[in-house]
Amino acid sequence: MRQTMKISVKVVPRAKKPGVERLADGSWRVAVSAPAESGKANTAVVDALAKHFDVPKSSIRILRGETSRLKLVEVPDPDFKEGVHLFNERRFFEAHEAWETLWHRMAAGPEREAMQGLIQLAAACHHLVRDNLKGARGCLENAHGHLGSSFGKLFGAIERAVEQGTPAALPKFENE
Repeated sequence: MRQTMKISVKVVPRAKKPGVERLADGSWRVAVSAPAESGKANTAVVDALAKHFDVPKSSIRILRGETSRLKLVEVPDPDFKEGVHLFNERRFFEAHEAWETLWHRMAAGPEREAMQGLIQLAAACHHLVRDNLKGARGCLENAHGHLGSSFGKLFGAIERAVEQGTPAALPKFENE
């Protein structure tokens, strides 16, 4: 499952005003006070992006451009993370919306298909807590067709909660 995104970063070393901003072309400008020597600017870029996206530094990787001001960086996808948070807060409709935002950006393929199934699982949970068992079953059936072997434990737990008509039995999201 795609939990990361690749972003183009334009680095401004030795900046007087450090910061992170998204540019009109979709790339990111990361201004750091560190000089572009001995990897200091790269470390500062990782630090700045980790703070901006509120993720651990270890989850950010510079894929290309180690010695260039233009870099390709992999960072955790905020929509996936937000969807997990919302799901675990039992805000299933909002989780569905966050993951759907991510789904729209994904290229066709197995990960996009699995994301569609995850969206349907969130919708099934939403229907279940609203006492709409027919809607929950329909979404669960749709999810099964998209998931394949992805998220098997989560699917099984949600399926059991729907069969029992018990919203209290809905699980937390755990990445498999």
